[in-house]
Amino acid sequence: MDLREELRMSRPPAEGEDVILAVLLTREFLGRFLENRVFAEFQLSDPQYNLLRILRGGPEGGYLVQDIRRRMLYRFADVSRLAIRLEAQGLVRRREDPGDRRGVRVSITDEGRALTERVGAVEAQAVREVARVFDAGERAALLGLLDRLRDALRSEADRG
Repeated sequence: MDLREELRMSRPPAEGEDVILAVLLTREFLGRFLENRVFAEFQLSDPQYNLLRILRGGPEGGYLVQDIRRRMLYRFADVSRLAIRLEAQGLVRRREDPGDRRGVRVSITDEGRALTERVGAVEAQAVREVARVFDAGERAALLGLLDRLRDALRSEADRG
């Protein structure tokens, strides 16, 4: 569906505005797709699963909260609050960092590891569905364009 039609816009978007709107709208659809197909079944949010995946792939002793924040897809997520909620569910463990008493180190529990494996199996099917939308060349082109956009925005964000 055309972007203007999708958003019921009465005028054409400005140059560049079309890209922003298309990316944000696509992110919204993709988020809902993952929520419905993957996360709802496990009563997890996308940011919670992102945190669990980071911990699953990390060192045995876990990461400091600030290190998790740098790895998150959702850079504005409140990692401390996410970790507290996941700890209440028995999925992560939080403890004071011995090297820095102000720091909190978060690690995944066996229960959290098992859950990420179960979610991962369901997620793999959703990933295959998304992958079928584009052929390999289209995926490579799209990824290249999105990398270029992120690089341009990252340099702008680093200045501000």
